[in-house]
Amino acid sequence: MTNIRRYFTPNQLSFQTHVTHGRASILVNHFELLWKSITSVQADYPFKIIAWVVLPDHIHLLVDSNGTVMPSVVRQFKSRFSAAHRSLHRLTDGPLWQHRYWDHVIRDEEDLRRHIEYIHHNPVKHGLARGAKEYPHSSFGKFVSQGLYDETWGALDDEFKQMEFGE
Repeated sequence: MTNIRRYFTPNQLSFQTHVTHGRASILVNHFELLWKSITSVQADYPFKIIAWVVLPDHIHLLVDSNGTVMPSVVRQFKSRFSAAHRSLHRLTDGPLWQHRYWDHVIRDEEDLRRHIEYIHHNPVKHGLARGAKEYPHSSFGKFVSQGLYDETWGALDDEFKQMEFGE
């Protein structure tokens, strides 16, 4: 087994992808449980979630570590979600998450923009919505309310299909 090393500096921004074990479609059906797990960890650690999307079998987060060591956060929210999910379904064991997660340190403003767009376009990419505004489990609405996006952004059309996104 490899020894993955993650690079962290205070207040760094990172894009993360967390996938369920066997790509089980459990996250959207248990969105409230997942979100409660994440926000309860935020009460203990000062990280900030800048953008996010929850899909049936994976979640993308763009996070400002705010000095927090993110593997601790990840371990906590996955553990809390797993315990709550097992309790709800009277399960005693078995993995709910893949062992590892993918992360990427945001390098500059362009990289940040591309990853935020990737997050908000992800439900469209996976065929779960025809436009970003149609998908309820993302931060897209917050970005629209802050004037950062027009609500028609991300709708399937020929111009949008030509755009490049970070991944």
